[in-house]
Parts: sequence; structure tokens; C-alpha cells
Amino acid sequence: MVKHYEAKHFFMAIGICVLIVTPVLLVFMPAFIANSIYLTPGTWIVIVPAKSYIIYAVGSFVIGASSLLLYFGKLRKTVVIIGIILFISGIILLLLGARPHIAIGDKGIAYNNSLSAHINQYSWQDVEEINYYDIDRSEGFDQYEIFFTDGNKVLLSENGFLMRYHKALFDKFSEENITIHWK
Repeated sequence: MVKHYEAKHFFMAIGICVLIVTPVLLVFMPAFIANSIYLTPGTWIVIVPAKSYIIYAVGSFVIGASSLLLYFGKLRKTVVIIGIILFISGIILLLLGARPHIAIGDKGIAYNNSLSAHINQYSWQDVEEINYYDIDRSEGFDQYEIFFTDGNKVLLSENGFLMRYHKALFDKFSEENITIHWK
């Protein structure tokens, strides 16, 4: 015997699945997407800032909420329109969450701290100086504050991902005669 379910149950199932699966995917999804987009030959590491994880979480929540709205809203015309708007908004948030990143490689540093499409790209020759903050492990991670010749700067925390490239970074700093201030 074939059971016939109402359309709203389909939306309920999607909403619940999205809200259950999101915390698990949120651990891997932003880094996977950033690496898929920005990891090119010669790039050592692509770092995804916390801002991206927050944007992905909000976008996923909005997509889940749009499905649950269609379930609880009894599929009326205005509810369907609002659900579609929420779904599209969630997709846009996921796309915007892929923009903030920091890519470090052989040729230099590229980063985008905002949601704009503009990526700041600097060669190692464009690095003016670096402040290296040696922080006690109980207080956090060591940090690199990299100043560029045009006045921009980027702050990198030497977490477990970046720590693997510590020697390569200092070799590159030495090779390019970049001044390092230990603080």
C-alpha cells in the first residue's frame, strides 16, 4: 500500500535535516569550499576566518528556517513567497561566506576580509615589515602582523594549520630580507 504524504511534510523533513546536518557540515564546509576556490599551484595554505563560519551558519539556518516555515505556514501563497525569499537569501549568504579568506604561497599573500569580490594580492616584495607576537600558549596563539607597502596589514594567528608552515614562512622572510620585529 502506497502512502500519500502532504507536500508540507516534505518541507518539514528538509528543514529538520538541514538543521541537524548543519553543525556537522559547518566544521568542514567553509574550509573545503575556500580550498576549492582559492588553492592554486604554489599556494601553501588557505585560511578561513571566523567571519566565514558565522556567515555559513546563518545561511544554513535561514535555508532550514525557510523549509520549516513552509511546513508550519500551511503552504499559503504569502508563506510560499516568504519561504522562497528566505531560501534565496540563505543561498546568497552561503555564496558570500566563501569570499573572506587569506591565501599564503610562494608568490605572496592574497586576502579578502570583506564580503566584496575584491581580493588584495601582494607579492613578498610588497611586504614592508612583520611584527611577530610571541604569545604564551595559555593565552592563545603566536601572531604575525604583516604590513604592506600600501599601508594595509593582515593579522595571522599561528594556529595548528599555520604552524605547519612556520619554517617555510621564516625561510621566505629571510630570502626576501623582510624585517621581523619580535614582540
